[in-house]
Amino acid sequence: MSASPTIRSLDPAAAPLPDLTRPRVRRLHALTALRFVAAAAIVLTHAAGMQLLPSATFSPFLLAQAVSFFFVLSGFILTYVYPSLDTWNARGRFLLARFARIWPAHIIALLLLILLNANALGYPSQTTADWLRPFGVNLLMLQSWFPYPWSYFAFNPAAWSISTEFGFYLMFPLLIHRWSRTWWWKLPLAAGAAVLMIALGNRPDVLATARPVPAQLHRVAMVGLVYTHPFARLFEFVLGMSVALLWRRTPAAFHLRRAAGTALELAAVAAVIANMYFAHSLVDAARRVAWIGAGGTQWLEQAGSVCFSFAALIYVMAREEGWISRALSAPLMVLLGEISFSVYLLQDVFFVWYGRHKAHLYAMPTWVAFLVFWAMLLSSAFLVWACAERPLRQWIVRLWPMPGRPDDARDAPRRALEVPGGRTRSLWAPLLDPGPRVMLGGALVVALLVGVIALELWTAVPPHVNRTPDYLAAVERSAPASREIQFGNQFVLAGLRFEDRGDQGVDVIATWQAMRPAVLRYALALYVLGANDQTLAWVDRPQDPDQRSVAEGEMWTDVIHLTPAQLAGARDIGLALHLGSDTALAPMDGKRDWGGVRLRVPLPENLASTGAGDPL
Repeated sequence: MSASPTIRSLDPAAAPLPDLTRPRVRRLHALTALRFVAAAAIVLTHAAGMQLLPSATFSPFLLAQAVSFFFVLSGFILTYVYPSLDTWNARGRFLLARFARIWPAHIIALLLLILLNANALGYPSQTTADWLRPFGVNLLMLQSWFPYPWSYFAFNPAAWSISTEFGFYLMFPLLIHRWSRTWWWKLPLAAGAAVLMIALGNRPDVLATARPVPAQLHRVAMVGLVYTHPFARLFEFVLGMSVALLWRRTPAAFHLRRAAGTALELAAVAAVIANMYFAHSLVDAARRVAWIGAGGTQWLEQAGSVCFSFAALIYVMAREEGWISRALSAPLMVLLGEISFSVYLLQDVFFVWYGRHKAHLYAMPTWVAFLVFWAMLLSSAFLVWACAERPLRQWIVRLWPMPGRPDDARDAPRRALEVPGGRTRSLWAPLLDPGPRVMLGGALVVALLVGVIALELWTAVPPHVNRTPDYLAAVERSAPASREIQFGNQFVLAGLRFEDRGDQGVDVIATWQAMRPAVLRYALALYVLGANDQTLAWVDRPQDPDQRSVAEGEMWTDVIHLTPAQLAGARDIGLALHLGSDTALAPMDGKRDWGGVRLRVPLPENLASTGAGDPL
């Protein structure tokens, strides 16, 4: 059977759309499929963080390192498709095509998050002034350029990497200039940029936590310098460019038989898996080296310890000489790779949805809720890709046409299905080049899934609460906004009450009940909030220092004393249950902020105005 013909493509590892701005290149289907594998790894990491899966499901593998794969792959693909950009016209068409590649899906995910839950927009408070600035930088895909907590994770947290990618696109015309002659100094220069950002991140005045209190939103954060900033991640992108140059210069005569190619692919995959497995051990060793600092440790954990194995994997899979790359080139895997960008951007939309309905979903078996989550995510990602991402990208690219290049839109199905061995027909052809009937069928599938979920939510029985006389008495004595608030699937807050201690201040008394047998391993964080959400005081302590176990229906109280000085100017009390900075038991009802993980309870008027008063 003849080899695959030379073809034209928008992106060898992206959607099979016509692009009038690019040279003719052979599609690398194995790399397209690997995009989905990397996106799925990131989604699984976040699913464990959202308690859709047990938090230690994938330990000690550091699946979040898959973000580095995207950066290395991006450098490889752009260098492969655009070996040179010698004119201003070519550079302008390149930037427009790259903008068209990522902006439509980014905006759709952003708008869906806002429509789904206006209280789950990340760190910014819901005041207009604090809302507009992060929304503006998100709209322009510039959020990762600002190393402040109000910016890099605001609204859709996953989109920080899209902003970083956009930064790479802006720098690519300069990087690719005379690339074959200048790579040897541009690669260490990119490494120097990472070292500079690490040094800035190690400064003592830089905020160390990724999720600070509201008063710290405008402080420079280490995460914003070392983890999300384009200069900190530029080395991975330039490393991918270097791999593309090496791959192109590999002699054509250097060809492996299928068995040897498969062995090489297995070795590359094993290297990546080993890197992810031993990453924590490497990071622990790095922490003992004083000059590396916290910034260098974080960079090693997320990028430096794995980017070289990703580079090797991309080089090997791009050769397509083994059975693994052959399997990844199957049309179904190519289809999943095509929608992976939408999968990655839409994940937080469905995590927000899951968080809002967690109380009811806990009535399902875990594996059922997990399958429902993936079915809805993949179906919606396909619809966004087919009905919005592809047509909008094509329309934007045509705003700057390339003279003399015919439109090959009708050729897209054939090109999408060309795989090693010359196959051009597949059962998946209608999905890889969806028409109106396929789009309608997809919409019906999603509607059916939504109907099934709605029925399940309507009929599901919430977890059991023992409404004993003591429980009902605690509810009756509590502030109305704090009554019977469920936290995750483990605890219910019967209510908060405030007892005046005269000149000594006020006791905040929280009455809890266990909804099922549990260990009191969380920390209770209480915030005293003033005007404009200013944090006046902050108390953070364990639920129980001994982490004792409680039985279903067991009740207890937490008493936190606040002094008159802490209450001066107070308006609200914020309450959260958390494990460190990244995991929290979200309240299921009531007024919430911080992405829905903190409960807000207004202080009684006498306490809010004077800092002391009669018992409530």
